[in-house]
Amino acid sequence: MWATWNTQFQRISAKDYVEKAPEYPIVLLGVTARGASTLIATPDGLKAPHEIQAAAISTLLQGKNIARPDWADGAEIIALIVILGGIAALAFNLYFSIPALVIAIISSLGYTSYTFSSSYTLLDPSYIILAAFITWAVASFISFYTQFKLRQQIKKQFEHYLDPGMVGKLQKNPELLKLGGERKDMTFLFCDIRGFTPISETYKENPEGLVELINRFLTNQTNIILKHGGTIDKYMGDCIMAFWNAPLDDPKHACHAIIAAIEMRRALAKLNEELKDEGIEILTGIGINTGPCIVGNMGSDSRFDYSVIGDAVNLASRLEGQCKEFKTDLIISETTMEAAPSTEYEKLGEVTVKGKNESVSIYTIPKINLDLSIQSYYNT
Repeated sequence: MWATWNTQFQRISAKDYVEKAPEYPIVLLGVTARGASTLIATPDGLKAPHEIQAAAISTLLQGKNIARPDWADGAEIIALIVILGGIAALAFNLYFSIPALVIAIISSLGYTSYTFSSSYTLLDPSYIILAAFITWAVASFISFYTQFKLRQQIKKQFEHYLDPGMVGKLQKNPELLKLGGERKDMTFLFCDIRGFTPISETYKENPEGLVELINRFLTNQTNIILKHGGTIDKYMGDCIMAFWNAPLDDPKHACHAIIAAIEMRRALAKLNEELKDEGIEILTGIGINTGPCIVGNMGSDSRFDYSVIGDAVNLASRLEGQCKEFKTDLIISETTMEAAPSTEYEKLGEVTVKGKNESVSIYTIPKINLDLSIQSYYNT
């Protein structure tokens, strides 16, 4: 029999009992002096033997002895499975997992307390609470570790191609990054050095100096591209390939690409001032086009890069190659002009690039009033 320990009994001293014995149906006599009897541990603390006998007799008289029914084990197992499943499903979201864990613990303690106080039915919530906490802790750690590895992967993949602020946004919200091939309208920019062969001949006896010059040029131009939200796709010798509107969405990708091109002119002019003493002047050609493409991870199963592919990309490259023919340092396609309307454009004419049958209208922006040109695109 499991005795009920929450019954309170009246206690009187032996002296009072001898002087005037109360009329109780049952009276138990026992020694309570310290050291005179062996105290026994109970759920209600240490008790003398006669106090345990009182609890047992009271339980029998009331007919409310504590019972653990046959279905208790099964009910606890079912509750354990349901609670653990719910916590495991929510553990990957910290905002939901902690409230779920607290609700599970409070519910388990509350229900078992209610069944015990109302019907003396004994259910054990300890395993449920312990297992729920362990499950939450393990699932939360796995979630944290997975997110940490994902952020590290994103940083490793994009830290050399994107502005650090944009990399931070991707780390905080990886859902902004959709890899594996996505169709998008984007703007592409190709920038290449014109007359690179004569420059390289200048460094014939100093190839290290040529490498240093190329790195200075690429850094000079890359900083501008990243500043305006562009993604560096790759460097091909002295050529830069960049794009806008991926991996983060940019509704004004055409405007930002043109602003970057204008500021790249400025930055190159400053670099040429620094190179004047060395007798070096770098001239570039920039081609910009806007259109649909596929963006995502391109490559083999063992090695791949985040890149773009499509006819619009090829056209931007071809337009950059036409800068020499039209004696300009910037050629913008008609589709980019329509996506970023402004009064600063100057039409160069029509051109049929290699690989295309139809002619393309091309434009440029004069090198005058650069501040006005940039402001007009900011206001677009």
